[in-house]
Amino acid sequence: MKSIIVSLVSIFTFLGAVPNSYAISEFSVNSAVLTVPRVSVDGNTYFDSVSLELDFNTGKFKLLNATPTTPPQPDKIIEAQQVEDYSLNFQGCFRLGRDEVHCYMKIINNDFDRDLFVNTSNSLFSSSALHSQLFDDLGNEYIASKITIANKDIVASRGTGVTLIRGIPTIAIFQFKNISPSASSLSLFKPGFISNGIRFQGDYRSFGNSFF
Repeated sequence: MKSIIVSLVSIFTFLGAVPNSYAISEFSVNSAVLTVPRVSVDGNTYFDSVSLELDFNTGKFKLLNATPTTPPQPDKIIEAQQVEDYSLNFQGCFRLGRDEVHCYMKIINNDFDRDLFVNTSNSLFSSSALHSQLFDDLGNEYIASKITIANKDIVASRGTGVTLIRGIPTIAIFQFKNISPSASSLSLFKPGFISNGIRFQGDYRSFGNSFF
C-alpha cells in the first residue's frame, strides 16, 4: 500500500497538479487503473475523465485518457434579486486552480448615485457590511477574502466603498480560498453589503452551469 501511495504522489507531481476535483478519484486494484474526474494544471489548463494505468513493478504509468475541458464563462444571469433598490444578478461560481472559487455578480444601482460597501475576511476593521459567505454541500462556510467591484480590489481596509452610478451595470467578483477537496458541490452563496447605513445580503442556492 505504501508503494501505491508513493507512486500516486509521483504521478500527480509529474502532471503538475494534485487531482483538482471536488469528486472522489477511483483506483481499481484489479485493472490498476486510476480514474480522476478532473485535473487542473497550474490552475489554467483542465482535463476531465483522466485515467492512468499504473505499473507498480516498474514505477511507470500509461495515460489512457485525458479529455481537455474549457471552463464556461460567467456570461449568463442565473438568478436576479432586487434588494434595497439594487439589482443583484448572480452569474455563478467558478473554480480557479486547486482550492479557490470566484463568484460573479452584475450589480445595478436603481436609485440615485451612491456608495456600496463590502467587507472581507482580511479586514482589520469592519466596514459594517455583512461578510460575503459561501457554503458547500458538507456545510463548510467560507468568507470572501477579496472582492473586486468594477476596477477596485477590496482586500483589507476600513469603510471601503465603491460609487455606483444609477443604471450602470457593474461586475463584482467574490474570491473564496481553501475550499474543501471533499466537497462535491456548492449549496449557498450570500454576498453581503451595506448602503446608506442599511446592511443586506443576497441569497442564491442555484448555481446553474457553474464550474466546480
